[in-house]
Amino acid sequence: MCEGDDYWTDPYKLQKQVDYMESHPDCSCHAHNSITLNTQTRQIGLFNKKILDIQDYALDTFLTNGWFTPTASLLYRRSDYQQLDDMQGFMHGDYSLLINILLEPHTYLHYDNEIMSVYRDGGYASTHYKEIDLCNDFIALLKYYKEKSNHRCDEIFDKLIKREEISIEQATIYQQDCKKSRSIFVRVNHWLSSFFANIANMYVQCIHVTKKVERASLSNL
Repeated sequence: MCEGDDYWTDPYKLQKQVDYMESHPDCSCHAHNSITLNTQTRQIGLFNKKILDIQDYALDTFLTNGWFTPTASLLYRRSDYQQLDDMQGFMHGDYSLLINILLEPHTYLHYDNEIMSVYRDGGYASTHYKEIDLCNDFIALLKYYKEKSNHRCDEIFDKLIKREEISIEQATIYQQDCKKSRSIFVRVNHWLSSFFANIANMYVQCIHVTKKVERASLSNL
């Protein structure tokens, strides 16, 4: 896989991955580390900053380690891809893909710490969604695969679902606070505008009255 905003850096990347997978028939997917490049700040870093000791991941260990596989690093077997379902159109398509592959018994994902691609972030090519929408989508994904896995990793799925629910609660509170702050700001601005407008009107009225008195005095003279 190589999406439009990422690119490969090692001319032998695919050959290295294919060689490994051909010599390990139970390996369904191969991934590796990447450089990260922020297209706005031009800052460079590592996708996985620490060298991962574990190299092979079954479904349970994959789920408990977070997202450590850059999408542009993924190579998987055609036979596994042909057996995939439609993945329900989840936003987290790459994550859904890997869970689908690892649902099969005795399969695993092999991870290599070697850097062979660049993950670009912060650019216009990247897709961004609202945080709450992402969390809801991720919860739906986790519940779907919890059932599909025949409850092999219920405890892990439940823990991940709970984490996303907490994130939604925190994001909701944050949005409410922002809305409340904006509301107070608008009310204060409205009051200040009205206050100064009233003062200005009074000032204008005073000028009109003063001119009327002056005209009346001049006519008497």
